[in-house]
Amino acid sequence: MSKYGRAAVKGILHTNGTKIVNGDNEEIILEGYGVGNWMNPEGFMIGGVPLGHESFTPEFDAMMGFNGNKVRKKSMLPLRYDRHRTVTSSVRDLCGEEYLKTFWKRWYANHLSEDDIRMMAELDLNSVRLVLNSSVLLKEQPEFEFDEEGFAVLSEAIDWCEKYGIYAILDMHAAPGGQAGCEFDDGYDNCPKLFYNEECWDRGVALWEEIARRFGNREIVGGYDLLNEPLSLPVDSDKIPKLGQFYDECIAAIRRHDKQHMFFLEPAGFARYNITFDHDYDPGYHNWAIHWHRYGFFPEINEITPYLLKGREYNVPVWIGEGGSSPEANAVFFNIVQEYGVGYALWCWKTAVGPMGVRSVGHVLPKDWNLVQDYFRGLSKPSYQKAIEIFDEYLENMKYEKCLKDFSAINKTRRFVPFDLPAVGYDHSEKNNVTFSGNWGIGNLLNYRNEDHTKMVWDRRYPEPLLWLDGINEKIDPVKGNRNPMERLLLELSEEEFAVYFVRKAPEGCTLCIDALSDEGAEIAVYADDCEIGMINVPKTEGYDPVSCMLQERIPAGNEFRVRLAVKHGTVKIHKLHFGA
Repeated sequence: MSKYGRAAVKGILHTNGTKIVNGDNEEIILEGYGVGNWMNPEGFMIGGVPLGHESFTPEFDAMMGFNGNKVRKKSMLPLRYDRHRTVTSSVRDLCGEEYLKTFWKRWYANHLSEDDIRMMAELDLNSVRLVLNSSVLLKEQPEFEFDEEGFAVLSEAIDWCEKYGIYAILDMHAAPGGQAGCEFDDGYDNCPKLFYNEECWDRGVALWEEIARRFGNREIVGGYDLLNEPLSLPVDSDKIPKLGQFYDECIAAIRRHDKQHMFFLEPAGFARYNITFDHDYDPGYHNWAIHWHRYGFFPEINEITPYLLKGREYNVPVWIGEGGSSPEANAVFFNIVQEYGVGYALWCWKTAVGPMGVRSVGHVLPKDWNLVQDYFRGLSKPSYQKAIEIFDEYLENMKYEKCLKDFSAINKTRRFVPFDLPAVGYDHSEKNNVTFSGNWGIGNLLNYRNEDHTKMVWDRRYPEPLLWLDGINEKIDPVKGNRNPMERLLLELSEEEFAVYFVRKAPEGCTLCIDALSDEGAEIAVYADDCEIGMINVPKTEGYDPVSCMLQERIPAGNEFRVRLAVKHGTVKIHKLHFGA
């Protein structure tokens, strides 16, 4: 049975050493999306104004570095439309108290509906990270009272997951008082009150106990993600020991009602600071995983090595519960880490359509949204009636059927034909001569996958990186530009050398075309698993521009097979592989 997709959704998830397994003890690779903005909107993804922490400034970058900076910046105070509570106050100010009474009910229903979950199932995703806000489930008042309407919203989403066979991982993205120190935790300010205020702490533990009491018997619940990105800023790093204590208390409370479901535990520092894990957090059951976040990664094993080592230290799995990069980088990186049982949830399923277009599902902002944004910036306020018209359009546009959709990225990430791959994104293996061959000892200009000893040469259509001016070069060339191994390195293979590329799904077979160069010409044999399909002839190439070389035969239909390119004659430099429908 395949460890991917919805066919692997069977029974309650649990751990088996460093693997996650289903109710039949079969390994499963979790793949899905996080449902951000549902219960816990974040301003920059829903049409708000720029982030309050002056993102991407040198000062902010320095503060992120755990460098001893203990100053909480005044600029990190909440904005008018950057989190659930400020959306609430802004809608009240703009549209009135009466409008607010139904606003959130409409938001929750339109932002995540049965159609959204059904589409995830049609995409053959097997999990979804349901982003929770404590204020939706536990009323913010002196009396301790759970919000039945909020729990009904969550229960309905879990029902849809059960109907369509998708594990629902419950993620406390916004704990009482806030746990991260950033706008995404819906805190009163940008101080993680969960770790500074005893009342917030007690409410956080009690809420998790209540969630377990209500849903502990649901097999489709994939597990409990106790806190999203706790203690993310260095100003709060001295509270990291308290994070471990919170996990211990929550798990003990949950185990009073639920002895079966697993836990996904995130470290401090934007879910990247490994020091958090210093003991077995689930004694007696040992049913937990390390939950790591990463964006814009170099797609190689070194990115996740510290977490794999920590997982082996405690004999627990690792999960990338939030992150992503370009579709090509995702396709390389996630294929590499899945060899170690590591799955992922991309961020995120539905956002407002912005300058970068549609990432998966996008709702178009109202035509007069600029009037509302002006108010967020402290300028003039539209009339009540005009604001109501704008927000009515806003909520209507959130409905799945009204949204723009583009699922090419998730399909490329999973290597569903059609997709492209950089040649340097060959399959990973701990042993040479399994998925690649290489005896090169010098490395390459970007130090990419040096441990493989494959020869990767610079694409001479581009200037070489200014290695002695790395910091300056990165500012000139954003998003690693000239330092992106996916675009700037070519894989050089000589006679008897080969590289292997995993294809996940080709239900009608596929074509193969490569972009390559050769000084004298080369011949490449193409195999699907152990079956030779045909030859690709690469002509003698003048200059530095790769030429497109087609495999004349069609690769037969299949799922989860490996395409091997083996050089039979000459030397070839390969830039891209194009698998076509």
